[in-house]
Amino acid sequence: MSEITVTGPISGGKHGWPYAAAIRDIAAEGYVEEEYFFSGQADRYSPVGKLGTDGRWTVERNGTTPFVTRGLVRRPVDPARFNGTVIVEWNNVSAGSEIFEAGDTHVVFDQGFAYVGVSAQRVGVHGFAADPHGLVAWDPERYGSLEIVDDGIAYGIFSEAGRAVGPERDGAVGQGRRAAVDPLGGLPVQRLLAASALIAAAANAAIPLLDAGPGPTLALRFLTGIALAGVYPPGMKLVASWCKEDRGLGIGLLVGALTLGSGVPHLLNAPPGRAACRHGAACCSRPPSRRPPPRRWASS
Repeated sequence: MSEITVTGPISGGKHGWPYAAAIRDIAAEGYVEEEYFFSGQADRYSPVGKLGTDGRWTVERNGTTPFVTRGLVRRPVDPARFNGTVIVEWNNVSAGSEIFEAGDTHVVFDQGFAYVGVSAQRVGVHGFAADPHGLVAWDPERYGSLEIVDDGIAYGIFSEAGRAVGPERDGAVGQGRRAAVDPLGGLPVQRLLAASALIAAAANAAIPLLDAGPGPTLALRFLTGIALAGVYPPGMKLVASWCKEDRGLGIGLLVGALTLGSGVPHLLNAPPGRAACRHGAACCSRPPSRRPPPRRWASS
């Protein structure tokens, strides 16, 4: 276990707010939203042997690699409202930029959860090589210092971020010491719940990588569909609450981006398809703004 440095709350930048900031007024819910940077050494994992279709993969730890990433925190202001559980989400990057799924839903605020959305993968921070739309491209002033060299350290990053907000973190109540920066403001964490969008991404990506027959392919597509059930409803709700004047256009763009993302494996077998996929995903996944759509989008 390595030492992790927590910096924040982060402010400033070109936009003046964190990427994927809450659309709703969470202050009215009794919550505060803050962004923190996590830095340190992440364990690197490498596959041992062939990655089969049964999901039972063997990996080995292969040293550590430095990283700097971010976590978006939403927590109750009043400790008495906190239910003791922190939801730590691995942000989905299938579309070339981050998609938050769990952190802006009613159950988080109504039941007193704390939430941390972690940027664990390189694409979320740096975007695709061609026409990137990651955090650094969206706001280089705010996120220019972030660095994830590759996804070989993604699990290590996610683990380190979980420790930084878990029961044994520095600054936790009852630990007998106080850290200079505690993302959870001293809340007494009892449980850490890892919520990951990785299931859909991994199942989808496994189709072209494994080149399996019809049976495993259908099973992987079925698993992708189940996992995406956690993406569509929250996304629809967020877009519907944001696009007041042209809701149909906003929902159409969301469905198009998600459909394109889930269809990625079918375009990966040929180089032209790979290039088209990356450019299409980038076009359909431009990072959202907290500001309403331009007036020219409004329905007549």
